[in-house]
Amino acid sequence: MNNLSFVFLFVLFALAACGPKQIATNNFTEGELIFQSGFENDSKVIPTNNEADIIGADKTLPKPNDWVSDLDNHPNIGNFNLQYQGGDSSMRFAKIISEPGNPNNHVLHFWLDAPNVEHSKGRIQGNLYNNSGIKEFYQSVRMFLPTNFNAVRTYPQKIHWLTIAEFWNNITWSQSVPFGFRITLGIGKPVEKESDLYFILDAQDCELFEGGRQKYTTIWAETNQAVKVIEDDNEVTIYDLVKQCETKECISKVEEYGIKRLPAVAIDGQLLGCCKNNGITKEDLINAGITEKL
Repeated sequence: MNNLSFVFLFVLFALAACGPKQIATNNFTEGELIFQSGFENDSKVIPTNNEADIIGADKTLPKPNDWVSDLDNHPNIGNFNLQYQGGDSSMRFAKIISEPGNPNNHVLHFWLDAPNVEHSKGRIQGNLYNNSGIKEFYQSVRMFLPTNFNAVRTYPQKIHWLTIAEFWNNITWSQSVPFGFRITLGIGKPVEKESDLYFILDAQDCELFEGGRQKYTTIWAETNQAVKVIEDDNEVTIYDLVKQCETKECISKVEEYGIKRLPAVAIDGQLLGCCKNNGITKEDLINAGITEKL
């Protein structure tokens, strides 16, 4: 198969939050910058048994910029690693390389040439497990897909699980851990023939049975066919309403898109259907039987 590649820039925030609420445009809680890296200086990927890790510091950015002392040793961050789940370097690898077309910039390169997990699927992923005390999470990633990723368009089946990022409420493979739930951002192909690729977003609950069998139930799912992956240069902008921005453009976008709750995703200026809920109202609370002090 044609090999597939991803390159990344990584920034991580953890934010304090009070739970679901309707959006306001002031009095936001300032978040703590936990870690940032552009993979410069002595940042490098190292093998750890059958998986991998990143060490070193990107001194082109201010602290916190060290993969070990700032990220691995942070009191609220559990375990970071790069997971392959099988295979060898002829099938998959993660490396820090010069950005294609820009040798002065370094990026994290994920490369797959064969299904490295039980000969049925490919996996390279960065994990952040066993975090504690984090009520709200913000992550910014720049991702580049080379043109040879277009080979995926010719896959003869539908694609519903080509994951870019997953955010888990709790793990789904332990009987002792309740409330397994995940939100997944990915790339999808809607038909069983050659077609364009689109960004997909879904939320799934998980039921775990004895013996480790899992049953995932999709709560909601969205495919936006207005934007074709790889067709042209795609720009992704993340507005952080907690940290805000100097121009206050992030606040104006709330009104422009009609956003009433977070998180929300808009593509080509249109709010996705999953994000059009009007938020929590007094009537919602009364209908739910919560009438005290209303």
